Amino acid sequence: MPLICSICQLGYDGSSDAIAGTLPCGHIFHIDCVQQWFHQCQNACPACRAKCSSKDLIRLFLDSQNTSESPEAQVVRLESELLESRKSLDECQASLKHENNKIISLEKNIERLMQINQTAIVMNADKEKERGTLEMELMITNLSMMAAKRNCEKSIRDMRRGADGFSLTASRGSTVAFDSETTGGTKGGRYSSAEF
Repeated sequence: MPLICSICQLGYDGSSDAIAGTLPCGHIFHIDCVQQWFHQCQNACPACRAKCSSKDLIRLFLDSQNTSESPEAQVVRLESELLESRKSLDECQASLKHENNKIISLEKNIERLMQINQTAIVMNADKEKERGTLEMELMITNLSMMAAKRNCEKSIRDMRRGADGFSLTASRGSTVAFDSETTGGTKGGRYSSAEF
């Protein structure tokens, strides 16, 4: 709605000779009109008679396009702005929906990865347990092999000692006793080592 000067009843069109101003009471006038008013009349607002002077006048910097716009033009402009606002709102809502879908997808991926990670943790624990069991079995096997090796070495040493003792006895000419089966029926047969 265009601004109207309360003194001359003309609208403000933004021209240099029709500069708008306001008084402390809030009423708006052309600056030239209100200054003439103060020169000719007492120091009071032309509209409400509130006491004031030209020193109280405040210049207004208004948009001339908005103040001179007709009601019909304002309706058209506001409807256009409303359409633009609705279009912008629709775009924002579509973008928000898209972002929400992305968030849902990311949450599903996170949940899936957490399940995979949990499965991997369980599998790793099982593998660690299996590795521990295998290491224990390997240690037991190594200990058994070492014990068997020691027993085998001891048996070999014992056999060598026995063989060395037999050779030493035979070389001294000692007799060897055989039972009847070995001597062909002669029980208690005795032979010297020289007879072998």
